Amino acid sequence: MFAIMNTARRLACAGTLLTAALLIPSGCGDLLDVEPPDLIPAEGLAIPGNAQLLVNGAIGDFECAFGAYVALSGVMAHEMLDATQTASRWPYDRRNLTPQDSYGYFGCTALGVYTPLSTARWSADFILENLQGWTDQEVEGRQRLVALAAAYSGYSHLLMAEGFCSVAIDLSAELSPQEVTQRAIERFDVAVQAAGAAGASDVQNLARVGRARAYLGLGQTGPALQDAQAVPADFEWVATASGDFSRRANRIFAQNGEGGLYYQRKYTSLADPLPVATGDEARLIVAEIQGGQTAVDIINALHARAGLAPFPGGTEAEIQAHVLEERRRELWLEGHRFFDIRRLNLPLIPEPGLPYRKGGLYGNDRCFPIPDVEVRNNPNVG
Repeated sequence: MFAIMNTARRLACAGTLLTAALLIPSGCGDLLDVEPPDLIPAEGLAIPGNAQLLVNGAIGDFECAFGAYVALSGVMAHEMLDATQTASRWPYDRRNLTPQDSYGYFGCTALGVYTPLSTARWSADFILENLQGWTDQEVEGRQRLVALAAAYSGYSHLLMAEGFCSVAIDLSAELSPQEVTQRAIERFDVAVQAAGAAGASDVQNLARVGRARAYLGLGQTGPALQDAQAVPADFEWVATASGDFSRRANRIFAQNGEGGLYYQRKYTSLADPLPVATGDEARLIVAEIQGGQTAVDIINALHARAGLAPFPGGTEAEIQAHVLEERRRELWLEGHRFFDIRRLNLPLIPEPGLPYRKGGLYGNDRCFPIPDVEVRNNPNVG
């Protein structure tokens, strides 16, 4: 076990330390969840009168995929520990995946990530393409809908780029994370422009945070800083959740949230939303890029809000180290740590080669391999 001190907005725990949450399934039924029979293929609905419906559907696809990604990448990053007797989940905790593992083909309610994110990406791109072909006269509020579809496509692309060693899109050849990140930036560009035309500052900030995150991942600190600085400190965009239907449930709480000793308390119900983009993330991007007193001030604003002692600063290396620690605490269980470990080449804990408590040895995976489900069905891969 290891301890986490977390200053995140919604975390509440007894005392100041929370032992790493154990990933517990909410029940055996998660593997038996099926999609509702009233889901209709989007192609048959592609008329202007259904524009809002299709955007809502794309958002719903993303929210379910996002929850699964946050949960499973959290295990890979050891934000949570697997405590099940289900051997098929051990490779995530042990960090030694194979392309045949369930992340590639399970649905989002059973913690699949590749297929759900691919579906979310397709849904958003499908309605975006249609919206760009329709007119403002045909679709009320078209520019805001364009911005939403483009932003959610951007985030779907971005999570695939951050989480996977390589991916394929629409039967493409195998794409590198950098190529997919660039596609995400292109979608965010569309979202920022359309949101500006619609006067939708909330959607514009959603896209700016995503674009700043994408640029940071590519090491392009200039445009990342520009976007991050434009986002208000109190901004927050969430993936909504509900306990009424498994696809809508908060995936972290569904897996880890009811009773026991080592449980997270950031999310306290199946209906708790999951942050997708926040002003805190934007400020931490600014802190990482600018360092120095700017970073110290940002850290101390977060500490003051959480009732923690101020950070006194230090050398630039010490400040940068604390910025990364602040990201670990502040963005805990929000889908960031897995990629931070990868992009910054942070040490893997426990170290690769050490014995895993359920058998075998810890591996050194820092990304999900492109799964067999893609290789088998895509003639341009493999």
